[in-house]
Amino acid sequence: MPNGAAPPSTPAQVLEHVEDLSRWCRKKSADRHLAEDVVQQTVLEALRALARVQYPRHLRGWMFRVAQRRFVDAHRLSRGELPLTCEPPAPDRNGADAVRREEAQLEVSRLLRRLPVFLRKPVRLHYLKGYPLREVAARLGSTVNGIKSRLYRARRLLRGERPK
Repeated sequence: MPNGAAPPSTPAQVLEHVEDLSRWCRKKSADRHLAEDVVQQTVLEALRALARVQYPRHLRGWMFRVAQRRFVDAHRLSRGELPLTCEPPAPDRNGADAVRREEAQLEVSRLLRRLPVFLRKPVRLHYLKGYPLREVAARLGSTVNGIKSRLYRARRLLRGERPK
């Protein structure tokens, strides 16, 4: 462990926050099932991201931020918008889910090809690969605000709006 580095996060640390997260999600949504789904998605994402969490003391706040984003995604879905990141459904026996997933991936690829490369790279890194804005900025030699601007412009282009 490097000097001054915190010990890595553990699954037990994720589970410590589940009760508070569940309570917060139930207050946030009148739909109990949606709240439970958001908690489950958040815990799964936190467990998958344990290796990337550099400061375990920030884990709770990070989990609440992820839950907030899941609520936003659910709201967008209810309006007919697709989120840029989503968990694929479990495959069914006849392979129809795999076909739908492949079609969705092809559609996302087609949409991303419409973007200029300087906008496409941050979208792939942040939305599709899940890198935090700071890491995307470091990888692309930009600032966090520069990456935010690129992501905003990319979203507008994908919606068919003219960027400002």
